Parts: sequence; structure tokens; C-alpha cells
Amino acid sequence: MSMQRSALRANALSESARTGHSGCLVIFGAIFLAVGCVGVTMFLAAPLWRAYAARDWVEVPCTIRESRVGRNNDDGEGYRVEVRYEYRYAAGGEAGARRYESDRYDFSNGVYTSGRKGKQAVVDRLRPGTKTTCRVNPRRPDEAVLKAGLPSTIWLALLTLLFPLAGAAAIAFGIRGMRRERARREGRLPRSADARPPAAGAGPPDDMQGPCVLEPAVSRRGKAIGLSLAALLWNGIVWTIFFALIVPDVRGGLFGWFEVLFFSVFLLVGLFIAGAAIHAVLALANPRIRLTLNRRAVRPGERIEVQWECEGNASRIDTLTIAVEGREEATYTRGTTTSTDKRIFARIPVKTAEGVRDIETGRTALAMPADAAPTFEAPHNKLRWQLAVRGVIRHWPDIDDAYDLLVLPAGKEGSR
Repeated sequence: MSMQRSALRANALSESARTGHSGCLVIFGAIFLAVGCVGVTMFLAAPLWRAYAARDWVEVPCTIRESRVGRNNDDGEGYRVEVRYEYRYAAGGEAGARRYESDRYDFSNGVYTSGRKGKQAVVDRLRPGTKTTCRVNPRRPDEAVLKAGLPSTIWLALLTLLFPLAGAAAIAFGIRGMRRERARREGRLPRSADARPPAAGAGPPDDMQGPCVLEPAVSRRGKAIGLSLAALLWNGIVWTIFFALIVPDVRGGLFGWFEVLFFSVFLLVGLFIAGAAIHAVLALANPRIRLTLNRRAVRPGERIEVQWECEGNASRIDTLTIAVEGREEATYTRGTTTSTDKRIFARIPVKTAEGVRDIETGRTALAMPADAAPTFEAPHNKLRWQLAVRGVIRHWPDIDDAYDLLVLPAGKEGSR
């Protein structure tokens, strides 16, 4: 009975930890979404709206009074064009024009960007006393802009879209996790190995006796979406930094070739993630292997029947292999760093099928080793058994799916 209470306590702690993680993910995503929306409004939506509204502004002569290259005092690596000019405008057809001043160069909201040379070239063309033209808002004559239209930094502002997208994705995954945990507690999950094994020596519940259809431990669609979002976020950040900060200043001497080569490592990582995302998206078109067990759980030393059925074009698959793999996960906390070690400690071949007829459907039996450890899950340790299904497809991403297999503790009789 003590072992049973310990197992139940471990499962309860694990359930609480997963629910807490999902809740934290939702909170984190909400903060990221809110901050991202503010950034999108300030640096993307507002400039776009002002540039659109300025189409109807009136073009009038103006005179440059001051101009210089402004420098960001925080890091000294950002620059912008700072200018002051005066103009005269007669509102409403009045005979006498009034004098106005403005310091707005464009609609970039004064964003600092790299590349001093480009800003200096603009300032050189706008020396004090230079005669040019500006656009004036006829409804508010004190509002003017020297360079109408979309600012040159608008493409950099597109980066702000990544933050609300990442926040929304975090909220979606967090809510999904919370719903899944609620469904698990209420017993509404499909018949897969999501259930927790009973305590050692206890008999299996009634719902583990009949046949069941397994579901992949990791959804292909979820994997494709996750990798695509990661590729979008990572590449959006590193490539924007590369073209906005590093490339313009390589010739200026701020960044040398060593810095460029060092940063190229992050670019290569982004390309690797993008390749993995493309691979996962292409794998969505692969045939799906449907696994059915004659009962939901198995004990060490027992045999269990496995039936497979190919949903899709089985002729695309050259070889289909099914094997049982034992996986162990251990989470360690060292100071403020948390890491998880994963390893495959056992692999038992079950079936190798070749030929369309054998791949389309078939049945086999597997015997769990007598010394097989039962499925176990605690807050910091996991021991999982999975049916690994791999299908070789020529000139296309292979099938690589895993299905959880529930292994119960040894012994058939209830606790005494």
C-alpha cells in the first residue's frame, strides 16, 4: 500500500507540475502578446497610417534651419537624421501666410538604425539654408513632414510582428496543454498510453483490457507548426540584425570580418531550423500508419498483438520497420540552469515489412522482456516505452513516428 500511495503521489505531483507549466506558458504568452501589440502599433501601424494619410497633404516650399546626424546615447551604434525647417502656409485660403516650424524628417518615429554614412549623406544635402519642399497637413498646418511616404525603416519594423505571433503561439500551446491535462484528469483522452500506470502489484483498470488504437506521441501537424514558428522567429531576428546592423557597417569599420564570421554561426543555425521546418511540412504528406493493440497495456514477460494499417499510398514506402524502444529522461537543476538528459536504453525489433501487400496491413506479436521496467513518470524523471515506426520513402522525408506503449509493473494479483 505504501508503494501505491507513493506512485499516486508522484503522479499527482507530475500532473500539478504540467498544469503549472501550461499556466506559466499562457501568462508568458499574454505578456509577450501585449508588448508585441504595443510595438506593432508604435513602430509599424502608426507609420503606415501616417504615410497613407499624408497622400493628401499639401506640398509647400521650406528652408532648412538645422541638420545633423543624431546618435543614440545608450549604445552609440544607432543613428538618425535630425533636422529643423521652417515653412509658410495660408490655411483656408487666407491671404496672409503664417510661419511654422517642424522637426519631422519622416514617419519612422525617430527610430535609430545603423549606417551613419547614409544618414550623413542626407544631412549633407540638407545643410542650413537649403531650399526644398515639405508636405503640410492642411487640417493642422503645424504638422509637416520633410520626406513623405513609407520610411526606409518600415521593413525593420516588420520584425515587431514576430513578438505578438510568438505570444499568440505560446498562449495557444498553453491552453492546449491545460485542456489536455483537464481531459486527462476527467478520463476523456483517447485510448492511447496517456494514462498513468497503476501502482505496483495493482491490477489494470477495466478500460485497459480491450483493444485500442494508438495515437502518435508527437503530432506531425504540431511538429510542423512548432518548427515553422521557431524558424520564422529565429531567422526573422538574426537575418534582420545581419542586414540592418552588420552589413551596412562592415565597410565603415564598426564590424570586422571576424564578427561577421562569428555571427554567421547564428545564420547557419537559422538555416538548419528552416530546413527542419521544411522537412516537417513535407512529411505531412506521408502515409500514416495506424497501430492497434489487442489490449492497452502489457506487463513484463507478456505478449501483446500489434496490428498495423497504412492510411495512404503504401507503394511509396520501400521498407517499414516497427520496434519497441525504451526511453529515459532525467531533469537536473544546477543553480539557475535546468537541463534534461534523454537516452534510449533498449531497442527490440518487432517487424520489418517490404512489399506493398505487407506494408498495407499486417499483424504480429511482441514479447516484453521479463526484466522490463514499467512506465514511470515523475516531476524530474520519466521512463517511457514506445513503438517506433519508421518508413523509408525514396527522395522524400521518411516516416518517423512514435506511439506510447504502456508497460505495467510485474505481477497479476492486486496488492495485499
